[in-house]
Amino acid sequence: MLLDIPSEVGRATSDAHGVRNEAWIGHVTLFFEYGGSMVQQANTFLDVVIILVFELGVRVV
Repeated sequence: MLLDIPSEVGRATSDAHGVRNEAWIGHVTLFFEYGGSMVQQANTFLDVVIILVFELGVRVV
C-alpha cells in the first residue's frame, strides 16, 4: 500500500512538483532497500513524514 502512494502523488500534482515527487520516491525506495537497522529505518521514515507534511502544506497554502 505504501508503494502506491508515490504514483498517486505524481498524478495529483503538476509537473512543477516533479522534483519533490522524485525525492519522495527516492526516500521510499531507501526505506525499503537500506533500512536494515532500526536507526536507518527511523531516520528515513522521518524524512518521508517530513515530505508528506510539506506536500500537504503546499496544497493547503
